[in-house]
Amino acid sequence: QKSEAAQRVEKEKAEQFEAGCSRYEKVLSFAKEHKIKGVRSGLRLETLLKKISEAGLVFEEKEG
Repeated sequence: QKSEAAQRVEKEKAEQFEAGCSRYEKVLSFAKEHKIKGVRSGLRLETLLKKISEAGLVFEEKEG
């Protein structure tokens, strides 16, 4: 059995992973919606943001 602290850490890591995946999907869909050349699944988040910037667009996360 895992200790309570270990379970809490595992849960926090899982939540961070889900949040990261969610953000990646938002950035990817934004880039595809604006038909930015060379965008595909599997690119690093940093690369996607760079391509968006090079296209003269700005990705802004909407809170809520």
